[in-house]
This record gives sequence, C-alpha cells and structure tokens, in this order.
Amino acid sequence: PVSDRRMAFNSGIQGVWLYEKEELKRRKQQALSAKLAKKGGTWIGHFFFEALAQRATQIPQKQSFFYQYGLQVLGASFSVFTHALLERLKEKPVDKLFFLARDGYIFHKLFKASSSLKSEYIYMSRRVITAAAMAKGLTHEQAVVAFYNPKQMGLYSIFKVYDLPQDKLESLAKQYGFSEIKQAIKDWNDPRLIKFLEDETVQKIIRQHGSKSHQLLEAYLEQVGFFDCKRAAFVDIGWNGTIQKFLKQAFGHRQDFPVLYGYYFAFVPKLYNDFGENNFCEGIIHDSRRDNACERIPTEFEEIFEQGARSQEGTTTAYQWQGDRVLPVLKADLAIDRQAEIQCNPWIAEMQQGILDHYQHYKAIQKVTGYSSQELLPYVHGLLERAVVYPIKQEIHYLTQLVHTEDFGHDDVLDIGKKAIRLKDLLKPLKLIRTIEVTAWRYALFANIPTSIANFMFRIFFLHAVKK
Repeated sequence: PVSDRRMAFNSGIQGVWLYEKEELKRRKQQALSAKLAKKGGTWIGHFFFEALAQRATQIPQKQSFFYQYGLQVLGASFSVFTHALLERLKEKPVDKLFFLARDGYIFHKLFKASSSLKSEYIYMSRRVITAAAMAKGLTHEQAVVAFYNPKQMGLYSIFKVYDLPQDKLESLAKQYGFSEIKQAIKDWNDPRLIKFLEDETVQKIIRQHGSKSHQLLEAYLEQVGFFDCKRAAFVDIGWNGTIQKFLKQAFGHRQDFPVLYGYYFAFVPKLYNDFGENNFCEGIIHDSRRDNACERIPTEFEEIFEQGARSQEGTTTAYQWQGDRVLPVLKADLAIDRQAEIQCNPWIAEMQQGILDHYQHYKAIQKVTGYSSQELLPYVHGLLERAVVYPIKQEIHYLTQLVHTEDFGHDDVLDIGKKAIRLKDLLKPLKLIRTIEVTAWRYALFANIPTSIANFMFRIFFLHAVKK
C-alpha cells in the first residue's frame, strides 16, 4: 500500500486502492515466515518452500495426481539432494560424475539443469557388477548378498543373482545335500553352502563365467572414461552401495583406479561398512551412520523414491560387443516384470515432470535466499515424514497402483499395495505382525483407520526396534 497508493497520492496523482484481502493475508504470512526463519530449525525450510509454492502457482500446472506428487513431495527431496551434491563437488572436485542406471536417471537430469561439469549416465546394475566380481571366484560374503531378497530361494537365488550356469552347478550342489535347489536357506552359514563354495570344481566354473563378465565390464568402463579419471564420483539412489563395493573388488588392483566418491540419496551399509582405501560413500538425505532418526524416512518406503528416480528402460543384464564398442544388454520388454513396469511408465513420466518443474522453482528461490542444503534438510525430513507415515487416502489409492521391480537377478514384481488391515486381521496378531514387517509401505495398511494413531504407534515402534 505504501508504494501502490500513498506515495502516488502524495505526488498529487489520483488512484484507486483495490483492497485485495487474500493478497494482504499472503504478504502478512510471508513476513511472519521470514521472521520465524531467522530462528533457524525447520522454520527456514517452511519459509523457503512457502515462497517456492507461491512462485509455482504463478505458472499453469497439470492437475494430475502423479505430477502434483512429484511437484509437492518428491521434488523437494530430490532438489535438496541435487543442491547438496553441488555443494559437495565444490568442496571436493572430481574429474567426472557417473550417474548409474537406472535410479540415477532423474538425478542426472537435475544435475545437467544446473551444472556444466563433466557427467555421464552409464549402464551398470548390481547384476553385471556382481558377475564381474567373480573373476577370482565367489566368496561366502558375496554369495549371501542374494539372500537379502525377501523372496530368496536358496541356491537358485545365487545362480540368478550372479547369472551362473545352473545346469553345470546343480548336479554338484546335490552332492552337498541340496536336493531342492529352490528351497530358501534360512541359515546363511549353512554348512552345505560353505562346503559347496569350497569345492574347487564349483569355483572353476564360477571363475570361467566371471572372467567373461569381468572383461566386458572392464572394456565398458574404459570406453566411458572411468579409468581416465584421477577422482570420480558415482551418483545413485543408493541404499547398500553394492555396485561401488563390488567395483572396487573387481578392479581395485588397477593402478589407474580413481579415488571414488559415492553420493547417494540414502545409504544404509547393511552389507558392508569398510569400502577400502580411497573409496568413500555418503548418504545425503539419509545416512544410517549418522544415527539420526529424523532422516530415516526414505528407508520406510524405499520403493517410491526409486520409482520417482528411475529411467524407463529395462535394467542392464549384460554387455556385448557391437563393432568396436561395448553396448549394454537390457532386460527384454517382453519379460513379465517389464510388462508390468512399462504400464506404469506414463505415471512415472508425469511424476518426473513435476520433479523437474519443482527444481526450476527451487533454483530461483535458492538464488534469492542463499540458504544451504543443510539448512533446508530438517523441513524436507518433516515433509517426507508426513508423506510416508501419514499418507492421505488419495496418495494410498494412486501410489499403490505402481509396481516395483528389482535389478538383482530375479523377475519379481513387488506388490506395493497390500490390502488395508481389517478388524478381523487383529484376531491373528502373529500373522498381522509378519504382514507389517514384509510390506513395502507398512503405513498404507492403516488406510481404513480414521485416525493416525496406528501410524504414529508403529512409527515409534520401528524407530525403537532399529535403535535396539
């Protein structure tokens, strides 16, 4: 009002003051948020993302659910991740960044929208890197990686994960008591498994197979310039850092193996803690080594972050020579799990457009405010807590229609949308607890309960369980 009306009147100019109540309310709210932001904590993020939301309303938006979910939920976390990545690279410059297929796809798009540093989207998966790591044989530590799959089927899972010739190994396995090759192995130190892996004939078959995979992957890495770097960085959704660990095992003996940084959305080193010399990992949004319960949310619903980040092509299953170049072999679109995934691709595209649009607003507001990613993270953790632990019915309805596939040898489709708990389910508490433990998004199970008390109780329960 001072600039729009009073100064004009003082100059003798006639005018009309349009009393816009909503606009005055917005200005008052924004002034209050700016005042609170000076106190720090989550108020900084509240002020920042309030300004971002206001800017976003000035541009026409799609109203579809998946676009809005990308814009309002995933966009914030992926934008802060990219912001933090750029900050890390200023502190520790690298020669080149490698964004890993498939879940590094959206991060590469976001990065290219804000940096001219050398980067490349490369085709690697746990499937191809674990196969290459067997050039010297398969250790017990490597073999049990296959058992982290909740649907593991014993030796069959090991054969699938490492793409081993089942026809050559199955008869040898029977000599050690494996009468049923697909029977789950509950005891990971099963004496039969240990003796099987100690058999030199078994290891010879494994080494022959691993050597071929090793040669192809090595040629591919040389082709993309990995070994030309003194310092390189991997960027991916993360979780266990399996690819980075096995890559060091497979090629760490080379004198030109670079100092390698792994920048992950979330990092939970259940499989490994020691990554060796000049091999560093960090989870930017969540790193379990920080032991911060507030940032643990991505592990409560990993699949939605992977869906938001993934590319639309199939996972890399192998490599092959084509002329003088090594090209990735992708999972065929006719595969059952790929068919289910392809049906979801239009929704993923909408979600990612929302994420990309959010990042454009994010960059503009960050340029004005100058806030660091660390200052914005507390609010983002709160935003994710609301979305994952206390979802609204519309979010549950749409997100549980997505299907999730994995790139570690099996062809399973993970059912994100388990049916909501009913009153009669409470009569079988042991079965109910088991269902909750293995469900990808456990908090969606309580959709039929009118209050959020069940979600809150289970959030506290699982935080305590992990702490113990």
